[in-house]
Amino acid sequence: MEFINRHIDRRLKTIRFRIDHGSRTNDGSVDNSRNFIVMPYVKGLSENVKRILNRCNVDFVYSVPKRLNNVIKLGKDVVANNQQMGVVYELSCVEYESVYIGQTKRHLETRVKEHKSNICKKNSCLSVVGKHRLENDHNFDWNNCKVLHRENHRRKREIEEMFFIMRQCNAINLQKDTDDLPPVYDTILGNM
Repeated sequence: MEFINRHIDRRLKTIRFRIDHGSRTNDGSVDNSRNFIVMPYVKGLSENVKRILNRCNVDFVYSVPKRLNNVIKLGKDVVANNQQMGVVYELSCVEYESVYIGQTKRHLETRVKEHKSNICKKNSCLSVVGKHRLENDHNFDWNNCKVLHRENHRRKREIEEMFFIMRQCNAINLQKDTDDLPPVYDTILGNM
């Protein structure tokens, strides 16, 4: 009850200030339209609050917190990790604690297959994963690729990838993979 009273008092102070000083519109005129508060309906309490707010020239609008769409969930089937798209992922080395962090907009399964097939290529065309496997004779846990984050927007996904690379001390990713990380993240990562 104290929380509700505090919330109402704070909102009333804001509204009184706007009424006393007027809200300025873009053309400089004062907007004295009625204000309103949206709160869930609670039998007995809501009627009293509405009466008090009406005296202050404030309209009270009821919201319905338990609607059918909140109760009945018609969610989609869960997509398997290897079928997810637009993800930042982590491939773990089986023999050592090192990991490779990457991102893809395609199915994760497709990207992992590309990493596997890259191992069979010439030394000059090897990816970081291929070089790690060739130089250290280590294998990766191809079947348990971990999804770290989902993001459909390419640039946001790339920033997330850089963020996870910087957080991981055992990442085998190249240093240039994090060169485009905005400097603001350096401070954030330093405090983690």
